[in-house]
Order: sequence, then structure tokens, then C-alpha cells
Amino acid sequence: MKRGLALGGGGSLGSYQIGVWQAMRELGISFDIVTGTSIGALNGAFFATQHYDLARELWENITVDKVIKDGINLDSEDIKDAFQKNRGLIKKFALSYIKHGGADISPFIQLLEHYLPIDEIKESPIKFGVFACSLPTFGIKRMVMQEVPKEDIIHWLLASSAVWPVFPIHKMHNRFYIDGGYRDNVPIDFAFRLGAKEVIAVDLWYKLNLHPTQTNKPNVTYISPSWDLGMMFVFKKKVIEQNMRLGYNDAMKAFHMKRGFRYTFYVADETPEPAELFVALLKCDYPKIWKKILAQLEKHTGGIVTPQSMYLRAVEILAETLGIDHLPIYTLNGLAEYCFDGLNEPITREDIIHLMRKVHQKQAFTRNEERLALCALKNAIITREHLENISQMQNPNPKMAILFTLLALTHERLGDDHICGDTICLVKRKKYSEK
Repeated sequence: MKRGLALGGGGSLGSYQIGVWQAMRELGISFDIVTGTSIGALNGAFFATQHYDLARELWENITVDKVIKDGINLDSEDIKDAFQKNRGLIKKFALSYIKHGGADISPFIQLLEHYLPIDEIKESPIKFGVFACSLPTFGIKRMVMQEVPKEDIIHWLLASSAVWPVFPIHKMHNRFYIDGGYRDNVPIDFAFRLGAKEVIAVDLWYKLNLHPTQTNKPNVTYISPSWDLGMMFVFKKKVIEQNMRLGYNDAMKAFHMKRGFRYTFYVADETPEPAELFVALLKCDYPKIWKKILAQLEKHTGGIVTPQSMYLRAVEILAETLGIDHLPIYTLNGLAEYCFDGLNEPITREDIIHLMRKVHQKQAFTRNEERLALCALKNAIITREHLENISQMQNPNPKMAILFTLLALTHERLGDDHICGDTICLVKRKKYSEK
């Protein structure tokens, strides 16, 4: 049965697809057809010729200067820095932009000419389709690279990735083309048209599934970022490496070799999580807000609602609240214990009064206040003080109800003799007025 691979567009976010490829190689997953839009088309050239090492080398060494002449990374930090310290660069880029009808991508073209194995693309047994958009009608162009003249291959790749207005419109044979993403950013249907019976689709946009009908098919494995990958024209080494790593993690979860929704966990034998007890306690202690609790635990699960998924999401919510790195691969109980151990911030009477006042006024906590509240809840659990009052509060914050129950179960599992580790959630101390 022929397997297709559909690669979506997203500029510099494309490094995510190299991480997905790493996972596929480790798992021995092959494909017969590749279709790509924009950066997905450019990455697709390496997928179609099986040049993983070459693709990884390109991504590990790419910089904004190798893509755009006199360019800057389009993130707030670099843009602000350019305006404050190097306005000459902004002026130079603006003049170049006007001259070329978009950014000067001559360094990018040279980069592609250096790296792309054009001869091998033409001869590859893996059918390679590129998706572009023609002007002025915004017509769909589905082109198979084995079927076009060899000298046109790089032109079709540039046409597919001409993300106007940042990149200039691409001219080829007196016709004009722009990024295929304007019509289809993840060409799943194209892969089926080329004969695929099942498709692995790799999107680059967080929580932006534009093909729900396609991605919900039983013969489509849909892989998309579990965290926002950032801006699409940021060629910073650290960001690229992080996105590759996330692509690997998300692919491993999609192929059921790891588990998790936003974090990644080993599928291994460990002390069973108290999932059934966790759900039973929440239902029993907080019946009035159970629906709100359930809504919190359903987020990011794709509709999966089981005791195991709810307990897993509770651990992830705790880690998210404390700002724990989402890129390592954890054990589920290990991450819960790590978070529990780190809640060592000292709590003053003034802090408690301030937090309780916000609870009674039904005001949302800030991130720092959430951390302080968790430290207070942990202290109450360990000292066994005020537990009855906490669990029987009439209108608690659903998130805090979830995390209080999770912390209580984690403490029960670890036991009173457990010695906590170092604080991991240090917050900026702030004195609150009692007026």
C-alpha cells in the first residue's frame, strides 16, 4: 500500500519537519510519495531523495543572512534592536525591498543551488509533487518534479515558496507564481491524487488545522506542533533546534511510541498513576464545577476523555503553570514529583491574605500568584492544615481544584518521609497592601 507524505508551509518553522523525519527514520517508516507546499516543498526535495543528513546540515547552519540579503529575523527582539541600534539596516532592507518587489532572496537561491540534488530529484523513485499558486487568477498548480524539465525544478520550488509580500513573486516562462499556501498549505489531497492510500501530514501551525475533513480520515496520520513554533521568518539556531526537537517528540507521540499531549512521556512500566482515584476525588469534592474541570482537562487532548488522559493533562497543566521545559522526555510520575519538589517558595501571611482576597472576589491569578498559591496548597497538604476548608470551597478556580487534588495524590504516593528537591519555580517577591 502506497504511503504519502504531505509537508506543509511555514518558512523557518520548517525545521520541525526535520525532527519528524528523524523520528520516522528511527521507526523505519518509509514513503512512496511526497507532496509539499512552500518550505514543505523545499524540505520535500530532500525527503524525495532521502538526503536526511544534507537537510539537517542545511537547517543547522542556516541564518537570516543566508536567506535574505541585509535581512533581519522577523521577531520582536531583533526588530526592536534594529530600530534602536541599526536603523541603517532597516533603511537598506527597505530600499532593497522596493527594488526587488520583495526581499532580496539571492542568498537563498544560491543556498538552494548548493544543497538541492536536482539530478537525483528527477530520477528519484519517490514521486515528488510541488504545490504552487498562479497569478493573477490564484489558480492551483500541482506539478510532479519527475515530469518537468530538469532546469525547471528549482523554479517550481521557488514558485511554491514565494511567500509574497515578504518574498517576491516568482516569474517563470512569462508566468507569475506565489506561495502554494495561499490555496493549500498542507497538500494532503495532492498526495492522494498521486496514488497514496495512506498519508502522513505534517503541519507547521499550532492549533490551526485548515483541513479537518482530511486530517480526521482513518488513513491520515496528522502531526502538528503541540506548542507554538513562533514567527515564520526567524532563523535563529536555538529556535531551529528547539523546533526540530519538538517535531521529533510530536511524531513519536503520533506514532504511539511516546505519550502525552503537550509534554512527552515514555511508554514504560512505572508505578501506575492514580487516574481513577484522581477523577473520583474531583467529582466528589467539586460537583458544582465538575463540568468546568472537565473542560480544562479536555483541552489539547483532541477530544480524548479517559481517567488516564485527564490525569496526564493535570500533570501537564501543573508543569505548564510552573514553566517547566516541554522539550525533554519525562516519566509521568517523575514530572509530577519534580513539580511537587520544586514548590518550596516561602509563603507569608500577607501572601495568603492577598490570594484569599482574590479568590473571594473571583479574580484571576497572575502566573506568579498561581505559583504562590500552589506553594501554599502544598504546605497545607504536608502540614494537614485547613485541608477540609480548601476541598470544600464552594466556587474554587477549576484549575486550582485540579492541581490541589493532583498535589495531594502526589504527596500520598511519595509519603511523609520524602525529601523535596530544590525550588524550581522562584517568583519575584511582591509585597501586597492590606488596604
